[in-house]
Amino acid sequence: LAHDLGHTPFGHVGERELNTLLENSGGFEHNRQSLRVVDHLEKKYPDKEGLNLTWEVRTGLLKHRTDTTCLDGLPLPPQPTLEAQIADLADDVAYSTHDLDDGIAAGFFSEAMLSKVALWALAREKALDGGARVDEDYFPVYVVRCLIDLLVGDIIRHSADVLAATKLTGPEKVLIQPSGLVAASPAFAAMRGDLRTFLYENLYWHKDVLQVNRRVGQVVRDLFALFRQHPEQMGDGARSRIRGCGLDRAVADYIAGMTDRYALKLHRTR
Repeated sequence: LAHDLGHTPFGHVGERELNTLLENSGGFEHNRQSLRVVDHLEKKYPDKEGLNLTWEVRTGLLKHRTDTTCLDGLPLPPQPTLEAQIADLADDVAYSTHDLDDGIAAGFFSEAMLSKVALWALAREKALDGGARVDEDYFPVYVVRCLIDLLVGDIIRHSADVLAATKLTGPEKVLIQPSGLVAASPAFAAMRGDLRTFLYENLYWHKDVLQVNRRVGQVVRDLFALFRQHPEQMGDGARSRIRGCGLDRAVADYIAGMTDRYALKLHRTR
């Protein structure tokens, strides 16, 4: 439930902007920000910051471990818990399929273009076998639902086989495996890679999307400059953290907690 708490307004675009703005102050990465939210920014106890979550849950929020090797002075194990592995993979599945849904709705790609994507072809066949009709408006959306079903089913079956073969004797053994135990089969992993390539070429790098990204990136830069110059315009909680973490980090925390709509509204009015 906490895996996206650290996301900025405008998703990865806002994250990249804040990372650039904070390049001399430790940078910004949304997984580490999720951990910061539950460890410091939330206050639910009279004598401590944060939500007082377990070490295992907190390590699970560090989805990408390339730049973080320990937590609370303890080295991170090679693998996260099974629960964290499931959340990680579920996030990837949801991300790609929702973006596929959005790209279809926005008209960035047609069924003819998607026919070259192996996963789409499998999901389309599943939709037709289920009685869906190509000439109905719901058809592309239903194909995406079938695609999700195919991906989830493959992950469940392959992960069950891996877990059975590994013969774990306790949950602590999960953490020391050479690779994750919750995963797609090699065939589906390859097809997911092809789908991701298709989305980059036809959605993420589309000129219209890039134009919007440049515009909302400027919104983040403008808000950062505004609150850095006028910190009194931030909320009480953000202002109170300036002494402890510095102005730039306090401003980043404040902006990162905004929704897209709120950030745009602030940008228009200030």
